[in-house]
Amino acid sequence: MSIASLRCQFLVVMIGAMFLGGCGGAPTPTLAPVSGRVSKNGAPIANANVTFAPLTKGRPSSATTASDGSFTLLYVANQPGATLGKHRVTIEFPTIASSNSPDAAPLPPPPPYLVPEEVEVVTGENSFQFTIP
Repeated sequence: MSIASLRCQFLVVMIGAMFLGGCGGAPTPTLAPVSGRVSKNGAPIANANVTFAPLTKGRPSSATTASDGSFTLLYVANQPGATLGKHRVTIEFPTIASSNSPDAAPLPPPPPYLVPEEVEVVTGENSFQFTIP
C-alpha cells in the first residue's frame, strides 16, 4: 500500500470520527414538568413569555401563555420541563395595540416582570400561579 493511500484512509477515518464525535452532545439534565398560570387583577394574561432561569448554571426553560393565562414550560423544543432546583422567573408581556386602527404603531411592551421570590422545581409535577401587581 502506498503512503498516499494510507494518508487518504487516515484522513477519511479522522473526518468520520469528527462527525460521529459531534453527534452526542451534552447529556440532558434531570427535568420535571412545570406548568402554571399568569394573571393580573384576576384576568389571565395571554401571549406572555415565562422564563425559568436556574440559579446554578444551565439552560433556562420557557413558555408562552395561552389565552387562559396557562403555560407549560419547555426545556428545548418537544422536551417539556425545567431542571431541578431553584430558579428566577421572568415574565415578558406582549406588545399592545395603540388603537383599533391597523395602521397605528403598537405601544412598546411593558418592562419584564421579575418574580420577587425564587421558585424551586422539584421531582414530580410543579405548578405555579403568578399574579402580576
